[in-house]
Amino acid sequence: MFLSWLAASRGMMSVLLVFFTTLALGQTATTMRSANIRQHPDGNSGILTKAEKNVAMKLLNTKDTADYYKVATKEGIVGFVYRSLVRIQTDNPSWFVPLVPVSNEPKQLNVCSFNIKFLGSSKSKDNARLTQLMMPYDLVIVQELVAPPYDGAYLDGVRYEGDEESAPFFDLMRSGGFSYYLSNENTGKTVNRVSSTSAEWFVVFYRPTVLRVDSSRCAFVSMPLVANPVFDRVPFRFQFATTDGSLDFSIINVHLASDEDAIAQRKEELHTLATYAETSWTEEKDFLIVGDFNIQDNEEYASALPLQWKSLNDECVTTNVAASRNAANKKPFDHVVYHTTNTTRDLDVAFDMKVVDIFALFYPEWAQLNPTKAASSSWVSSFGSVYSDHHPVAFRLVYGVMDDD
Repeated sequence: MFLSWLAASRGMMSVLLVFFTTLALGQTATTMRSANIRQHPDGNSGILTKAEKNVAMKLLNTKDTADYYKVATKEGIVGFVYRSLVRIQTDNPSWFVPLVPVSNEPKQLNVCSFNIKFLGSSKSKDNARLTQLMMPYDLVIVQELVAPPYDGAYLDGVRYEGDEESAPFFDLMRSGGFSYYLSNENTGKTVNRVSSTSAEWFVVFYRPTVLRVDSSRCAFVSMPLVANPVFDRVPFRFQFATTDGSLDFSIINVHLASDEDAIAQRKEELHTLATYAETSWTEEKDFLIVGDFNIQDNEEYASALPLQWKSLNDECVTTNVAASRNAANKKPFDHVVYHTTNTTRDLDVAFDMKVVDIFALFYPEWAQLNPTKAASSSWVSSFGSVYSDHHPVAFRLVYGVMDDD
């Protein structure tokens, strides 16, 4: 009805511009890339028009539309746009005055990456303490989830059952204010669609007050998910935007080849991921490759990364728990890799990457309660089944100012 009226009333466009002038003091939404304006807040609804990058629209409603904003274009078309495709402005629309950054004061997005050691394979996890450790963060990126927490379905509709050993961690994270996004399958070297340490799910926990997920761009970076020619475990891409619209970015959650001598394979995995990111730059330039890289030492790190890619852990600080009692076991397993041209400005490089020492936090009490296990040569495995064999690592993103893509 509205479009029919618009088509029959092109002579009234000057009246529409007066309408926009009266609303110019309100907020506007500006596209960060081309975006469809839809009839309803539903990705399957009809497309009214398409707005190119850097087009401003009047923001009519931010409530009761789930993942969509209700907007009106300069031409008077009223519809819905996906939240992560726009940034919110507080100045007048772009056709009246130039756009300015959302804020002159950058804010910090606190992020943690954690190989949690086979979450879903044991009831012995100290979920209460582990989740409490995650509470200071806005985004938590987890590796080694080996069983889904709740009943669900794969993309082809096949149902799977939730796991009572991983659910408590999810329950506590959710009660602490986190939402989560889980990969739609699991992936493994020889098998998937099983709840075992032979295959992994990828999951992120995020605070919806700060971040939104663009589910349309969340996906595995390669196929097949079993016996992949490059990856033992195919990494999963998560796409985020801050709720103020000032920053969007992709996280590629990884657990690279784990064999100590798989140096050539890890290098190929990293170069393949860099190529994947670089071919996606038309729609997103800020890619962070995060997780358990299984890099063994400085020498491997120096040869593994593609040109113009760098890790916040370029010093190769130790991130494995085994080194806490034996310095000879030091391994720089965990990294946050970014493109130095595209993403440096979005990272708090002064903060760098910090290791959260779970050995110092939890080992003394654990050893006192489990003296036999602590004295055993397999103490890392025993401690890891309760906490992990990796330390979590923390870093910061910067948002609140205009993004660069």
